[in-house]
Amino acid sequence: MQRIIVYDIVQRFLACLKPMSLIEFIAKQLRKPSGWFGRQITARLLNRLNEPVNTLTLDLLAVQPADRILEVGFGGAALLGRIAARATDGLVVGVDFAPEMVDRGAARYRALVEAGRVAFRCANAEALPYPDGHFTKACTVNTIYFWENPPVVLGEFRRVLVEGGVLLVGFSPKNEMKDRPFAGHGFTLYDEESVRQLMQAAGFSAVQIVPGQAGKRAFSCAVGTKGESTGTNSGKTERRSFRNKRVRGRT
Repeated sequence: MQRIIVYDIVQRFLACLKPMSLIEFIAKQLRKPSGWFGRQITARLLNRLNEPVNTLTLDLLAVQPADRILEVGFGGAALLGRIAARATDGLVVGVDFAPEMVDRGAARYRALVEAGRVAFRCANAEALPYPDGHFTKACTVNTIYFWENPPVVLGEFRRVLVEGGVLLVGFSPKNEMKDRPFAGHGFTLYDEESVRQLMQAAGFSAVQIVPGQAGKRAFSCAVGTKGESTGTNSGKTERRSFRNKRVRGRT
């Protein structure tokens, strides 16, 4: 029986690969998990690989019980569940352009959806299906590499946030990602300063870069506020106030 199950899994995997290479297939799944492989394998893989940066993002969100929080590109939805556990009197919304992830998330958190505490929508980050000022906070983890138009996406984040609302963008910097084989297939890589400048140009103020480390893996979280600009401080100055927020996670 076990051999039959393993054979079936291998056959499904090989069918997913045609006609692309393994590296191309992985890159495609990381961008947009799809099909049987996306539901059963990629979602779980994303939850495992993103755990350290998810932990840093959750820490920096400083979730309050009544917060209304948006996560874009939630993938396996592990972070979304951790946010919902803290926003006990608020609302947590997950937006993803992969239908399989939306269906999977809605099934996984069915009780919270029925209670009105969590909602899922299938949509593109360039056109978020929510009115202006709808959320108090927003976050996204390891999706920036796939944005076709970063200024538009960041503009949408800013639009749906309340005045004073906070956006967190978790990512692995260019020097960390550049040697990974899949990064050459549909990924746009950024260093910390580039992300900071993109957020400032989109109208976020007091943008700060908070570093994290998981074994040999380095990652960062950019934090910006919707509000009046406070000037363009250097990255070094902005990192200082979050110096004690450095997070170490599991490898």
